[in-house]
Amino acid sequence: MHLRIAHYLTAISFVCVLTAATQRAAAQQTWTSGHGDIGIAYEDGWDLHIHAEGAIIEGVEYPDDEFDAADVRILLPASTQTVRPAGANWDPIGVSAGQPYWALPQTEVVGVPFVGFGTEEILSGDFAGDAITLTLTGVASPSGTGNFSLYQTDAFGEPTFHASSADGLDASDSLALNAEDHLHANLAFTEMGLWAITFEASGTHSVHGFVTGEGTYLLGVVPEPGTAAMLLLSGVLALRRRTR
Repeated sequence: MHLRIAHYLTAISFVCVLTAATQRAAAQQTWTSGHGDIGIAYEDGWDLHIHAEGAIIEGVEYPDDEFDAADVRILLPASTQTVRPAGANWDPIGVSAGQPYWALPQTEVVGVPFVGFGTEEILSGDFAGDAITLTLTGVASPSGTGNFSLYQTDAFGEPTFHASSADGLDASDSLALNAEDHLHANLAFTEMGLWAITFEASGTHSVHGFVTGEGTYLLGVVPEPGTAAMLLLSGVLALRRRTR
């Protein structure tokens, strides 16, 4: 009798966990093209979110809307695959020369999410020197061993890496921003599947002193069959838009 009850309770627990996981997946909608930013704002605390400015999410264009980072999955299509060039200056990518990786580009490409970093909501004078630092603090890859990097290229294609998980993460894995700022960079991934990337914003506020806050962003790189199913499932529920 007790064994049957235990099995029954275990089954109920499993169904509850599965239902919760399904609901979380369903709440995440897919950003497939168009422009938007990793939005960085501060109002009695950091607010790292997604600011859609022409982003196409579930087939709908959002010209000026904000969403919680956890509610949107950014999709890198197969066309974003490229090959790592030779040269030690490319080592932070995290794969050997000639090996493939996928990257959201720093210049706009039709059919690919154009992801920037925006601090337009932070006014000049809010932070000392108008300086905001965005630090890479967490990388969760599909296999647990993949590498993520953030870099910009110049007119000659030479890279400047701001952050890379290939040699571990520390305070140097950061992007320097200013108040009322906006910039674009390449976001690179070394394997397919679902990723979670965590950034920490920090700066010395004019009232609150030195403050930090984190936000985690979800990205799908050329979905595998299981991931593709999750992306289809994500279309079941309506996107939860933030209210400003």
